[in-house]
Amino acid sequence: MDFIQRDRGHVRGGSDKTLGTRAEAFRRWCDRHTLRIGDLYSLTPEGIIVVLGQYLTDVAKGDNFHQRADLQDGTIHGYLQAAVRYLQVYCPDLAIPLYSAAGGSSKSDSLHPYLAAIL
Repeated sequence: MDFIQRDRGHVRGGSDKTLGTRAEAFRRWCDRHTLRIGDLYSLTPEGIIVVLGQYLTDVAKGDNFHQRADLQDGTIHGYLQAAVRYLQVYCPDLAIPLYSAAGGSSKSDSLHPYLAAIL
């Protein structure tokens, strides 16, 4: 069957499952670090960046679904996206300065410098 004609609904389902799994990984990480929703709400925008940065550092060191320390940057970025989605759902008023105002030509260039250094 030609790729263009193939039903790709399973791809979207797989992507949704991956996002959900990674969001759950962030929730569990927060639990292990005794970070509750109220704690996250009380953080400054820079504070939430520090939390996300520490989470990404731990993911890169092997605290991830696969328990591997050799994940590609794109995979680690996927964990960041899932963590941000989780925060958007459970802390909808929380300011998350994910991108720098002085960014470059693409979103990856404009990612907050602290997070970009980890990726």
